Amino acid sequence: MNNRLSLFVSLALAVLAMACTKTPALEKMAYQRLPKILERTMLEELSIPGGADIVAPTTVYSCDSLCIIQFKAAAKDAQYEGYSFPVRYALVLDVIMSHAVGHPVYGEFITGCPDMDKAELKELKAKYKKDAVKNYAYYSAMSFPIAPEDL
Repeated sequence: MNNRLSLFVSLALAVLAMACTKTPALEKMAYQRLPKILERTMLEELSIPGGADIVAPTTVYSCDSLCIIQFKAAAKDAQYEGYSFPVRYALVLDVIMSHAVGHPVYGEFITGCPDMDKAELKELKAKYKKDAVKNYAYYSAMSFPIAPEDL
C-alpha cells in the first residue's frame, strides 16, 4: 500500500512539472501577499516593528503552482535604519490537497537567502526551470498553510 502511495505522489508531481505553465494569476497573488508576510515575519520572527520596504523584487520562477520572488527587505523602523537583508519568498498552490478538498489550498514560505548578482540570478532561474519537480516538492514541504480568510 505504501509503495502505491509513493508511486501516486511521484506520478502526480511529474504530471505537475510537465503541466506547469507560466500564468500571471499566482505571480500576481504572490506579489499581493508579499508585504503582509514580510511584515508578520519582521515582527514575529525578527522582533523588528514597522515592517520593511520591499526593494528590487525579482521573480525567480513562476508557473501555475509555484512562484518564487527574491528581493531585499529594508527595515522601516528608525532604530534599524539602514538595515537591509536579502530574502526569498515562495507561494505554492498545493495541487494534491486542492483536488482532495475541492478548493485551492495555498502555502507560503519566506527565508533569508544569499544576495545574488545578475549572473547568479540567471543561473538560479535556469536551475528552477530544470528541477521543477524537486523545487515544487521542497517548497510544498517547507511552506506554511494560508488560512482561507487571509486570501
